Amino acid sequence: MPALEIARRVSEDGMGTVVLENATCASACFLIFISGSARAAMPGASMYVHRISDEDGDSLSARGYSVTINDLYRKLKVPDNIRIAMLDTPPGESYRLTEQDLRNISTLSLPEKPAPKPQALRGSASGQGIFSSGRALATAPKPSPADDVFAEIDRQAEELAKSDDLRSGIWATDAYYRSIPLYDTRGMDFEEAAAKLARLIPGDRTGIPEYLIGKMYQDGLGGNVKQHETAWYYYEKAANKGNGLAIFRMGMYFKKHGRDAEAVSYILKAVKMMVPAAVNYLGYISEQGIMVPQDYGMAILMYYTGYRLGSDQSSYALGNMFLNGIGVDRDLKSACALFRESASRGNLKAERVYRENCR
Repeated sequence: MPALEIARRVSEDGMGTVVLENATCASACFLIFISGSARAAMPGASMYVHRISDEDGDSLSARGYSVTINDLYRKLKVPDNIRIAMLDTPPGESYRLTEQDLRNISTLSLPEKPAPKPQALRGSASGQGIFSSGRALATAPKPSPADDVFAEIDRQAEELAKSDDLRSGIWATDAYYRSIPLYDTRGMDFEEAAAKLARLIPGDRTGIPEYLIGKMYQDGLGGNVKQHETAWYYYEKAANKGNGLAIFRMGMYFKKHGRDAEAVSYILKAVKMMVPAAVNYLGYISEQGIMVPQDYGMAILMYYTGYRLGSDQSSYALGNMFLNGIGVDRDLKSACALFRESASRGNLKAERVYRENCR
């Protein structure tokens, strides 16, 4: 019953659901997952279904509940083979969905065409921040002083995209690091993963092993208690090697402890290294007026930078500003292009907003 209530709320609120990489979603979890308006199963995800049981075990009344759930699954267009497997598999066992099953129930519908790349966001250089009002992406009647800024962002983003050097790649994300076999710790327990990364530290100049160990301690990976002080120790070692993500994490650590000036200082250092998470966060705090004065121009500048660096969050945030006319003239066409781009990068919220406003 609690799972049904959660599933109802998920469905009514139009939430998306996702099973993360290498995570497991079984039994009642599947009911909640399948109720999502947009659903995604990441690589390595596992899902299991089985018949319902109650206090009397695999009783007739419990099987009646299973039939009710089956009717719900039919309305949600769950494939027949999965529904039959749910009804046929006794509570003491479970049916594991195949890779094809997972593809069949992942309903994230992305636009067929990629979003056009905006060349610049143009507008008046007067007023708040970079400009007080914006225009449609890639359409401007005359040059603006902001154009040079955006052109430089484009140039740096293109250079970073072409570079294979890990020192230049430090602007990237955790997923980027973990895609490199040297740093891949998937399938390992906490101690094994930390030990593997620790062996890479001697002679390393990127700070990636220290950063990943720090994040493991910060997140409490493997069921361990979160150890923020230990995480800080490793972040600091990584930051001393110039690791941009570690520098950003240190800024967030200072924010958590109410040391705003130091937090902003570290965030800005990471922004100068074009760390997408830091760029997007500076955009957010500039838009909201958190720790820094509210400045829509700066927010747009940061979100645009994050967009060019491949951040789905920045693409979504910039689209939201165009959709609602925050700091710029309301521009649905530009907003939809940005939502489409964000959705193509896996942002479920952007996919939902695009579906609600752009079709």
